[in-house]
Amino acid sequence: MIKKNNKIKLVIYTTLLGDKEPLGNPLSDIQDTSTDLDISYVCFTDSNTLTSETWELKPINMYLLSADKMCRQAKALPHEFFPDHQYSLWIDNIVKLKRLPRAADLNTNNKF
Repeated sequence: MIKKNNKIKLVIYTTLLGDKEPLGNPLSDIQDTSTDLDISYVCFTDSNTLTSETWELKPINMYLLSADKMCRQAKALPHEFFPDHQYSLWIDNIVKLKRLPRAADLNTNNKF
């Protein structure tokens, strides 16, 4: 298990390409901010003017693939984009979380 400060690392990520909608804040409605995870928030974007207090904005190279394919690549291959995180959670950029994930939410009997 990959841990930082004895916490499991989870990345919550999204993609916002073009000017079709504003970037949402998944934490805007959360009352209880307690979690036992080390959570990162990453937004892949083609905008160099986008700002966010929540999301770490990462540029995406649009010349390699179309916007639709770039979004799908990030969704399908999170281990390539986030090799230092054991868990990843893709959300649409307008999703608002009701609470933060916890380690118990990650428990599964499924073998990957």
